[in-house]
Amino acid sequence: MKIMVVKKELQRVLDIVASTVGDTDELLLEASSGHLTAKVQIVKDGVYLSAMTDVADIAKDGAFLVNANKFYEVLKTFSGDSVALSAKEAKLTAKSEKTRVSFNGKVPVPDNYPSFPSIDESAMYPVDGKTFRGMIEKTVFAVPIANDRIFINGLFLEKDGTTAARAVATDGYRLACIEGPIELKDSLFISKAGVREVQRLLKKAEGTVMIGADKTYFVLRDGNIKVVVSLIHADFVDYKKAVPGESVNNRVLVMSREALMAMLRRAMIILENRNSMVTLDMNPQGLTISSLSNIGDETEESEAEYSGESLKIKVNSSYLTEAVRAVEGEKVRLEFKDEASAIVVKPADTTGYFNLIMPVMN
Repeated sequence: MKIMVVKKELQRVLDIVASTVGDTDELLLEASSGHLTAKVQIVKDGVYLSAMTDVADIAKDGAFLVNANKFYEVLKTFSGDSVALSAKEAKLTAKSEKTRVSFNGKVPVPDNYPSFPSIDESAMYPVDGKTFRGMIEKTVFAVPIANDRIFINGLFLEKDGTTAARAVATDGYRLACIEGPIELKDSLFISKAGVREVQRLLKKAEGTVMIGADKTYFVLRDGNIKVVVSLIHADFVDYKKAVPGESVNNRVLVMSREALMAMLRRAMIILENRNSMVTLDMNPQGLTISSLSNIGDETEESEAEYSGESLKIKVNSSYLTEAVRAVEGEKVRLEFKDEASAIVVKPADTTGYFNLIMPVMN
């Protein structure tokens, strides 16, 4: 393999496939038919990333496996406008201006290197990338960080009729749900590691992207960039049982989203960790937020629209902050039943998005 490639273009490709790899993950570079393709397979997470560029002068076709993390980190230090890559036996040499680095690696043997999952791309269909990205961003924070309960360990994309879908995530203590004009052919349950890679790719996407799935994998393609991620083979938890019916939560607080965020930020400063609780004390005069730790205590009052009987409730400060941050619009609406039931957090003036947060009981 012998290639001359524009450094910025190679950097762009590696930003996509190698920026989140582990120390031992391998990068496959393939040069053929005038194209350079970079692939990474994080098999333990069921994630497969691929990006291709034709901004390369390929003198000799070939393929080479190299440590993804080290190759990516070295490339970022190169100062030249172009990079020459050449592979011979068990060495890949990268040269830019006066810098030359050789990497130990190997020419891949197909039987010894896991192949990319084969997805029928003719069955893929278009969705709006910005809408899809927004749905993920407003729910992915509720995916469990570490959890062995497979029925919640990912993001659920639920087909809702022919022209809409829901994205739902829960860690058992909170839930985020949004509806959007995305047409899905089937409901999909994407793995935790997979959805974060999908989210990362969508941040770079503009306009329409292509998606598809089979019984095992979900695929997202944006031009010459592709991510394939594992689906979870389990039924997502019946989240609708946790959603309060209309008029159940008859205590309602409406206030400026920006003001509530500022109050929460100040209350969290005094806390010893971001998952400590804050206390909300509500009555017709407004809202009081207080926090207490070994460092000290903090109390702040604010005017707010409140209807219903007075209520004092404790809640995880991080969960509430993330839910309020995800709400769009000038005002946020919080709905309560009592001190032991789920809190609903949603926009005050629009529908289609809400968060549920269980209060802290102690």
